[in-house]
Amino acid sequence: MFVHVPQRGYVGVGIVQGRVQSADEAVLNVEGTDQAFRSLELQGTYRHPSGGEGIHSAEYVVPVMWIGTVALEQAHWQVGLFANQNSACKLRNQFTIDQLSKVFKLTD
Repeated sequence: MFVHVPQRGYVGVGIVQGRVQSADEAVLNVEGTDQAFRSLELQGTYRHPSGGEGIHSAEYVVPVMWIGTVALEQAHWQVGLFANQNSACKLRNQFTIDQLSKVFKLTD
């Protein structure tokens, strides 16, 4: 999975390690220890607090093994790369896949 920040660029690549789970129920393996998602000290700000108003407003997470990340200030962008405003989509643009594979050193 490649992570794109709108109007900034691509900041990471990782492998999804499990199924999507609600943030209230998610248990993630952090440095070899299983921990409830809601118990983690996170750096981000999340819109939906625990116990939201049903499944449509709940926060969802997936466990990811990060292969490479860069700071937002080093986000990679160049003309021709695919970008989408959706939270997630299937990346099929071969040019983007090829360029990001080089940037994140997935291929030679």
